[in-house]
Amino acid sequence: VFQELAQKNIAALKTAGINKLLVTSPHCYTTFKNEYPEWGAEFKPIHTVQLFAQLVAEKKIIPKKPIGKKVFYHDPCTLGRQNGIYDEPRAVLQSIPGLELVDNPLFSREYSVCCGGGAGGLWQDWPKDQRIATVRIKQVKDSKAEILATACPYCVIMFEDSIKTINLDIAVKDVSELLAESADLFIANS
Repeated sequence: VFQELAQKNIAALKTAGINKLLVTSPHCYTTFKNEYPEWGAEFKPIHTVQLFAQLVAEKKIIPKKPIGKKVFYHDPCTLGRQNGIYDEPRAVLQSIPGLELVDNPLFSREYSVCCGGGAGGLWQDWPKDQRIATVRIKQVKDSKAEILATACPYCVIMFEDSIKTINLDIAVKDVSELLAESADLFIANS
């Protein structure tokens, strides 16, 4: 079924003349980058953090409004370990005035702890004290960060749910949300 659907998607994208495909999900990125080429896909998938990092570097997006908060960046498993995308989200966050990026080198980049949403974990009913995301939330709490940033919609969902169940006051935001808050204009001069 996957192969049949992939082939239909590829045919539709070829017919439409698509050569780049922008995605917000690291899982979609991985599928389009690593699996679709087997069936003739010729387009290049781009994750939003890659595009944002490029646009910030080219000064097409200019973060201006300070975000005076400590921000802990969580590397999504699929974006990081499977695709090596570590620097782009950090470059976007570091471009935001007043934002202090905090990290735990023992649990970041290739050592990042999963949010628990992969492999169907998003739909599993976990007891609150056994959630994988809770481990990560405790690391964020220990870092004194006020915001947990990530670049995966599944991570956002898993972390928001864990924060509610353990009653902490930590915001969870996608990197794009923080960039949009700081830049006021989403894309300048494009």
